[in-house]
Amino acid sequence: MPEKTEYQASSAPTEKTKSPPFLNWGETNNQYWTKLKTVAEAATTFYQNNGNRFTLLSKGGKLYSSSNDCYITTNYLKNNGFLEQDFSEFLCDILLINGCDIANYIDIDMPSSSLNIGIFTAIKQPSGNKIMLSSSTDKIASISEEDYSRLLKQYDAYHGSVNVLSPEMEEYERILNFIRVYEGNYDKYYVRDIRMDKKYAVVTFSTQNAPNNIKQYVLVNKDGFWEVAINNLDKQSNLYFAVNSILPDFNLSLLPPYNVYFYKNDMKADFSDVLKNMVFYEMIEQQSQVRYICGTTNYCYIILYGNEHYLGKKINDDWDIKKVQSASDAIQSMQLNNKNAPTFIVLDE
Repeated sequence: MPEKTEYQASSAPTEKTKSPPFLNWGETNNQYWTKLKTVAEAATTFYQNNGNRFTLLSKGGKLYSSSNDCYITTNYLKNNGFLEQDFSEFLCDILLINGCDIANYIDIDMPSSSLNIGIFTAIKQPSGNKIMLSSSTDKIASISEEDYSRLLKQYDAYHGSVNVLSPEMEEYERILNFIRVYEGNYDKYYVRDIRMDKKYAVVTFSTQNAPNNIKQYVLVNKDGFWEVAINNLDKQSNLYFAVNSILPDFNLSLLPPYNVYFYKNDMKADFSDVLKNMVFYEMIEQQSQVRYICGTTNYCYIILYGNEHYLGKKINDDWDIKKVQSASDAIQSMQLNNKNAPTFIVLDE
């Protein structure tokens, strides 16, 4: 006869029991899980091999090819050789999101392998109203349709209007001070451009002792404090992919029209030819009159201590240098020749 077990009442709160998420699902659901995982594996391979090439982005949480202007679907993967089976009737969503965000909607622990930004797949249960979510390595869980909508809403890239800051604005100097703290020094900067919305900011700048070493940072605003999220945007050939792969809700309209990376090898170090030209045409009497100079092999921007501004353009191996009224005039003149011109040489004043 089994022993009688006595239980003592306890006043301590009991921990909520986490029910196994897959215990009572039938064979049809199991088939869906298998397909979800298969599609996630194929999409992960596609993303890893072609992310930069096709500028694969998270657009509203879903995997999107900017180069081809289309969302990535099971048919796309099948037609491009990444899926062997015909999944044309399996209309799942292919997502590029942060696994940590999914964790907010489930009552089980997320697998550690699925916590970061990566590919996930989602589809409505064949019998039921929940959305099944899988990664390439794990079944995740099922969440309500309402929670699924909330999850994707987190990847809305609109965070208010884009504003280009001017030096007299208070937030301008606040952002620079956060960069100084991040870099661990208090260098004086030559700022080229600061633009922001309510969540992110993009800053293009250099130190004053190295004006041709252009840096570009992305910062995120957390509870009123700016933190550096990306510190090497100037080294990225594909800006959209580089930013989106780290900050999938970033508004890409925040990025300036130029790409610093493509001009890294064209930055001008010796300005003797420019300065000799200015002396010859009596724009200056001596080189010591120059307060700021920065340029590439084809453009040069100069400011004198008397606050005169000049823009030089290389034409037929010679510098055509003309006086401009302001930084904005110089930028407009450069963009008439090339909308993606290296206007980061122009000092923001």
